[in-house]
This record gives sequence, C-alpha cells and structure tokens, in this order.
Amino acid sequence: MKNHTVKIIGVFFTLFFFHSIFCYSDEVNLEEIKKAVEKRIEAANPIYVKYTNKTTYTVDYNKYLVDNPQDVSNENITFDVIMEWAQKGDKLRFSSISPELFNGRIVEQPKENLFVFDENLVVINNGSFYFDDEQHPFYKISYDKKNTKVHLNIFDLSGDTIVRRVLSSFNSQKQSCKIEKRSDTNGSNIFLNINDSGRSEKVSVWLTDDQDHLIKKLEFISGSSKDILEDITYKVINDIPVPISGKYTRFLNGKLFEERIFNVSFIELKGNKIPNSL
Repeated sequence: MKNHTVKIIGVFFTLFFFHSIFCYSDEVNLEEIKKAVEKRIEAANPIYVKYTNKTTYTVDYNKYLVDNPQDVSNENITFDVIMEWAQKGDKLRFSSISPELFNGRIVEQPKENLFVFDENLVVINNGSFYFDDEQHPFYKISYDKKNTKVHLNIFDLSGDTIVRRVLSSFNSQKQSCKIEKRSDTNGSNIFLNINDSGRSEKVSVWLTDDQDHLIKKLEFISGSSKDILEDITYKVINDIPVPISGKYTRFLNGKLFEERIFNVSFIELKGNKIPNSL
C-alpha cells in the first residue's frame, strides 16, 4: 500500500512538473501560440502601411510630464498622430507626424519625425526638436539601430510583439503560467496568463480559439503601470491576418494617463508594389 501511494505521488509531481514547464491545456500550448504570432508578424514583411493614432493625454498625464504641474491646463488634450511604416527585409522606414505639445497644449503645427534604416546606417530627422534649433543638425546618422528610436508598428499596437517577446523568454523557474479555454457569448476563446512575481509583471491575453490565435485583448501589468490593448480587429490580406484597428490605454497608479485609437487607412503587402524610394 505504501509503495502504491508513493507511485501515485510520483506520477502527480511528474505531471505537475511537465505542466509547469510547458504550460499547456489538452488542446493548446505556449509553443503553438508563439508560432501563430511569429507567423503573422514575419509574413507581413514586406509591408507598407499608413495609419492614424487618435491620441488623448489626460490631465494627470500632462502634469506627470512637466516640472511645474500647476501650469498645466485642466483639460485633456486630444490630437492625431499620422503614422507610416514601410519594411522590406531589414530595411525600414518609420515616420510620424504630430503637433508639438507644451504644458498640455498644442503650441505648434504638426511636424514629421523620420527614421530610415538601410541595413548599415540609421538616418533620423527628429522634427519635434530640431526643425528650428541651429545647435542641432537637421539629420542625425548612427550605426546602431537599437539605440536610436522606439517605433510603434501595427503589431506593437495589436499586442503581437508583446506576446512574442513574453513567450520567447518564458522561464518556468521564474514565472507561473495558466492557459485555459473560456466560452462566452462571442464563442470560445483561449485565456493565457503569465505571472513574473520577481519582476512584478503579469501578462493576460485573450486569443481566438483557432489556428491563427488572434489577440482579442491584452493586459500588461508592470509594477504600478498597466497597459490594456482591446477592440482589435483584423483583415485577411494575401491569407495574412493583419491588425487594422484597436484601442490602447495606459494607467499609472490606477489613474488613466493615455489613450490611443489606431485605424489603418492603407496597407500593401506585395514587395513589388512598395517603392524602393521609401
């Protein structure tokens, strides 16, 4: 009887250990989700897309950004950011056109921030700061793509790049994982939760229960900040599901700081139709 009990306990811990490493349900696992996300991102290269970020900074966020919060207007500020992303292999162009802000007010007309990488050199025109400043060059050139500018492409806005990064670095020794099927009025979904208590980070993702595993909603908590991506819609182009709209909100210490609503106005996935002159 004692040996039988030991065997049962051994089987239990073996199953628990296996589950903790691979984090799987009976029908889906982390690797399957990761491959679906990677396939979606990698298939959309080459890509040329134009989209708009309708952005709102709240009063709390405006006060957080400045040295003298008492000078900030007591109204939220909403403005459009026109985005453009073109990529062929490792060559890419990113540009954004947005107004200049100061103390929660629009103080200048929209200017373009431009980033171009051609496999060797990075060329940057940071219009927000350098258009009228004689002490800085109109263009900056660098050999290091990583230390130049943070880009937001549509897969950043849909949460795909966040999921790929989290799943690529998943460590069962440091992170806990939960994955399960959930059904609601909109059908069957997959719920994925990864918690890293050591870094005070938690990612919760709701995905479609099919081979594409499209992201429907994502919540990312890191310390006192919380980012939510939701209302994400996709369009299938050349058999590739591409995000075309969605909503991003950011909270800090429970206060709403920022909201972005993105909408794609143009998209091209055929390399021969994307001008090399970009």
